[in-house]
Amino acid sequence: MSQGFHRPPFPRPLVWVTLISVLFGHTACGPSVYEASAAVLLATPVVVMLAWLILVGLHRVWERVRPVGKLGWRTPGLLSGLALAMGVFAMVGEPSGDSVTEWWLAAFWFFGSSFIAVALLVWRIAFAISPERAARNALSVASAILVLPAVPALSSGAGSTFFEWAIASWVYPGVFGISPLVLLVVLFSEAAVRRRRAGEIHTISET
Repeated sequence: MSQGFHRPPFPRPLVWVTLISVLFGHTACGPSVYEASAAVLLATPVVVMLAWLILVGLHRVWERVRPVGKLGWRTPGLLSGLALAMGVFAMVGEPSGDSVTEWWLAAFWFFGSSFIAVALLVWRIAFAISPERAARNALSVASAILVLPAVPALSSGAGSTFFEWAIASWVYPGVFGISPLVLLVVLFSEAAVRRRRAGEIHTISET
Protein backbone atom coordinates (compact mmCIF):
# COMPACT_ATOMS: atom_id res chain seq x y z
CA MET A 1 0.00 0.00 0.00
CA SER A 2 1.33 3.43 -0.92
CA GLN A 3 2.37 5.66 1.91
CA GLY A 4 0.13 8.65 2.51
CA PHE A 5 -2.93 6.95 0.98
CA HIS A 6 -5.38 4.45 2.41
CA ARG A 7 -7.83 2.44 0.41
CA PRO A 8 -11.28 4.03 0.12
CA PRO A 9 -13.60 2.85 2.95
CA PHE A 10 -16.30 1.74 0.51
CA PRO A 11 -16.73 -0.87 -2.24
CA ARG A 12 -14.11 -0.53 -4.95
CA PRO A 13 -15.52 1.71 -7.71
CA LEU A 14 -13.99 -0.46 -10.43
CA VAL A 15 -16.52 -3.10 -9.44
CA TRP A 16 -19.33 -0.73 -10.40
CA VAL A 17 -17.53 0.37 -13.55
CA THR A 18 -17.03 -3.23 -14.58
CA LEU A 19 -20.65 -4.21 -13.95
CA ILE A 20 -22.29 -1.23 -15.61
CA SER A 21 -19.78 -1.04 -18.46
CA VAL A 22 -21.29 -4.30 -19.69
CA LEU A 23 -24.19 -2.10 -20.79
CA PHE A 24 -21.77 -0.43 -23.20
CA GLY A 25 -20.83 -3.77 -24.75
CA HIS A 26 -17.48 -4.21 -22.99
CA THR A 27 -16.04 -7.36 -21.55
CA ALA A 28 -16.31 -7.99 -17.84
CA CYS A 29 -12.63 -7.32 -17.15
CA GLY A 30 -13.09 -3.55 -16.84
CA PRO A 31 -10.73 -0.77 -17.98
CA SER A 32 -7.05 -0.70 -17.18
CA VAL A 33 -5.57 2.15 -15.14
CA TYR A 34 -4.31 3.78 -18.33
CA GLU A 35 -7.59 3.32 -20.22
CA ALA A 36 -9.70 4.83 -17.43
CA SER A 37 -7.41 7.82 -16.89
CA ALA A 38 -6.96 8.62 -20.58
CA ALA A 39 -10.68 8.16 -21.26
CA VAL A 40 -11.45 10.72 -18.55
CA LEU A 41 -9.12 13.22 -20.20
CA LEU A 42 -10.75 12.63 -23.59
CA ALA A 43 -14.24 13.02 -22.12
CA THR A 44 -13.35 16.20 -20.24
CA PRO A 45 -13.80 18.69 -23.14
CA VAL A 46 -17.37 17.56 -23.80
CA VAL A 47 -18.18 17.39 -20.09
CA VAL A 48 -16.75 20.86 -19.41
CA MET A 49 -18.73 22.40 -22.27
CA LEU A 50 -21.92 20.67 -21.11
CA ALA A 51 -21.38 21.91 -17.56
CA TRP A 52 -20.73 25.41 -18.86
CA LEU A 53 -23.95 25.43 -20.89
CA ILE A 54 -25.87 24.39 -17.77
CA LEU A 55 -24.27 27.21 -15.78
CA VAL A 56 -25.07 29.69 -18.56
CA GLY A 57 -28.70 28.59 -18.34
CA LEU A 58 -28.74 29.10 -14.58
CA HIS A 59 -27.23 32.56 -14.95
CA ARG A 60 -29.85 33.57 -17.49
CA VAL A 61 -32.65 32.54 -15.14
CA TRP A 62 -31.02 34.54 -12.32
CA GLU A 63 -30.50 37.69 -14.45
CA ARG A 64 -33.82 39.23 -13.41
CA VAL A 65 -33.16 38.51 -9.76
CA ARG A 66 -29.67 39.96 -9.26
CA PRO A 67 -26.67 41.11 -11.32
CA VAL A 68 -24.75 38.05 -12.45
CA GLY A 69 -22.32 39.45 -15.01
CA LYS A 70 -21.55 38.07 -18.46
CA LEU A 71 -20.07 34.65 -19.03
CA GLY A 72 -17.39 34.21 -21.64
CA TRP A 73 -15.96 31.04 -23.10
CA ARG A 74 -12.33 31.55 -22.16
CA THR A 75 -12.31 29.38 -19.03
CA PRO A 76 -14.15 26.35 -20.46
CA GLY A 77 -12.21 26.69 -23.71
CA LEU A 78 -8.87 26.68 -21.92
CA LEU A 79 -9.77 23.74 -19.67
CA SER A 80 -11.18 21.75 -22.58
CA GLY A 81 -8.17 22.44 -24.78
CA LEU A 82 -5.67 21.35 -22.13
CA ALA A 83 -7.60 18.16 -21.34
CA LEU A 84 -7.99 17.32 -25.03
CA ALA A 85 -4.27 17.82 -25.63
CA MET A 86 -3.39 15.54 -22.71
CA GLY A 87 -5.95 12.97 -23.83
CA VAL A 88 -4.60 12.86 -27.37
CA PHE A 89 -1.05 12.59 -26.02
CA ALA A 90 -2.20 9.69 -23.83
CA MET A 91 -3.77 7.96 -26.84
CA VAL A 92 -0.54 8.25 -28.80
CA GLY A 93 1.43 6.64 -25.99
CA GLU A 94 -1.14 4.06 -24.88
CA PRO A 95 0.34 0.66 -23.97
CA SER A 96 -0.11 -2.26 -26.30
CA GLY A 97 -3.40 -4.03 -25.73
CA ASP A 98 -5.16 -0.97 -24.28
CA SER A 99 -7.99 0.83 -26.06
CA VAL A 100 -8.74 4.26 -24.68
CA THR A 101 -11.50 5.25 -27.08
CA GLU A 102 -13.70 2.25 -26.35
CA TRP A 103 -14.08 3.49 -22.75
CA TRP A 104 -14.97 7.06 -23.71
CA LEU A 105 -18.73 6.64 -23.30
CA ALA A 106 -18.38 5.02 -19.88
CA ALA A 107 -16.02 7.81 -18.82
CA PHE A 108 -18.46 10.41 -20.10
CA TRP A 109 -21.26 8.91 -18.02
CA PHE A 110 -19.41 8.21 -14.75
CA PHE A 111 -16.93 11.07 -14.74
CA GLY A 112 -19.34 13.49 -16.43
CA SER A 113 -22.01 12.90 -13.80
CA SER A 114 -19.54 13.50 -10.99
CA PHE A 115 -18.01 16.57 -12.65
CA ILE A 116 -21.38 18.25 -13.20
CA ALA A 117 -22.52 17.40 -9.66
CA VAL A 118 -19.40 18.91 -8.11
CA ALA A 119 -19.52 21.94 -10.42
CA LEU A 120 -23.16 22.66 -9.56
CA LEU A 121 -22.54 22.33 -5.83
CA VAL A 122 -19.50 24.62 -5.95
CA TRP A 123 -21.36 27.05 -8.21
CA ARG A 124 -24.22 27.49 -5.76
CA ILE A 125 -21.85 28.19 -2.89
CA ALA A 126 -19.74 30.56 -4.99
CA PHE A 127 -22.83 32.25 -6.43
CA ALA A 128 -23.91 33.33 -2.96
CA ILE A 129 -20.53 35.05 -2.51
CA SER A 130 -19.67 36.38 -5.98
CA PRO A 131 -22.15 35.70 -8.83
CA GLU A 132 -19.77 37.13 -11.43
CA ARG A 133 -17.07 34.58 -10.64
CA ALA A 134 -19.24 31.63 -9.64
CA ALA A 135 -19.23 29.78 -12.97
CA ARG A 136 -15.47 30.11 -13.49
CA ASN A 137 -14.78 29.04 -9.92
CA ALA A 138 -17.11 26.06 -10.28
CA LEU A 139 -15.30 24.75 -13.36
CA SER A 140 -11.87 25.42 -11.88
CA VAL A 141 -12.61 23.62 -8.60
CA ALA A 142 -14.31 20.67 -10.30
CA SER A 143 -11.37 20.35 -12.70
CA ALA A 144 -8.83 20.50 -9.87
CA ILE A 145 -10.66 17.79 -7.93
CA LEU A 146 -11.61 15.45 -10.76
CA VAL A 147 -9.49 16.10 -13.86
CA LEU A 148 -6.01 16.69 -12.44
CA PRO A 149 -5.80 13.25 -10.77
CA ALA A 150 -6.11 11.66 -14.22
CA VAL A 151 -2.61 12.86 -15.15
CA PRO A 152 -0.60 11.10 -12.40
CA ALA A 153 -3.06 8.18 -12.56
CA LEU A 154 -1.80 7.46 -16.08
CA SER A 155 1.49 6.29 -14.65
CA SER A 156 0.16 4.63 -11.50
CA GLY A 157 0.27 0.87 -11.31
CA ALA A 158 -2.69 -1.46 -11.52
CA GLY A 159 -4.37 -1.73 -8.13
CA SER A 160 -2.55 1.32 -6.77
CA THR A 161 -4.25 3.10 -3.90
CA PHE A 162 -3.95 6.46 -5.65
CA PHE A 163 -5.81 5.13 -8.68
CA GLU A 164 -8.54 3.68 -6.47
CA TRP A 165 -9.08 7.10 -4.91
CA ALA A 166 -9.00 8.75 -8.35
CA ILE A 167 -11.59 6.46 -9.88
CA ALA A 168 -13.71 6.72 -6.73
CA SER A 169 -13.85 10.48 -7.28
CA TRP A 170 -14.97 9.88 -10.87
CA VAL A 171 -17.72 7.42 -9.93
CA TYR A 172 -19.30 8.17 -6.56
CA PRO A 173 -20.12 11.92 -6.54
CA GLY A 174 -22.27 11.50 -9.65
CA VAL A 175 -24.18 8.48 -8.28
CA PHE A 176 -24.61 7.22 -11.85
CA GLY A 177 -26.28 10.46 -12.98
CA ILE A 178 -28.72 10.81 -10.09
CA SER A 179 -27.02 13.57 -8.08
CA PRO A 180 -26.51 16.02 -11.00
CA LEU A 181 -30.13 15.47 -12.03
CA VAL A 182 -31.37 16.23 -8.52
CA LEU A 183 -29.14 19.29 -8.28
CA LEU A 184 -30.35 20.54 -11.66
CA VAL A 185 -33.99 20.28 -10.59
CA VAL A 186 -33.32 21.97 -7.25
CA LEU A 187 -31.18 24.80 -8.64
CA PHE A 188 -33.40 25.63 -11.61
CA SER A 189 -36.50 25.45 -9.39
CA GLU A 190 -34.89 27.81 -6.88
CA ALA A 191 -33.90 30.22 -9.64
CA ALA A 192 -37.39 30.12 -11.16
CA VAL A 193 -39.05 30.80 -7.79
CA ARG A 194 -36.67 33.68 -7.03
CA ARG A 195 -37.27 35.11 -10.50
CA ARG A 196 -41.05 34.94 -10.11
CA ARG A 197 -40.90 36.63 -6.72
CA ALA A 198 -38.65 39.35 -8.11
CA GLY A 199 -41.17 39.94 -10.91
CA GLU A 200 -44.03 40.18 -8.41
CA ILE A 201 -42.13 42.70 -6.31
CA HIS A 202 -41.33 44.73 -9.42
CA THR A 203 -44.99 44.73 -10.46
CA ILE A 204 -46.14 45.84 -7.01
CA SER A 205 -43.58 48.67 -6.93
CA GLU A 206 -44.86 49.98 -10.25
CA THR A 207 -48.52 50.06 -9.12
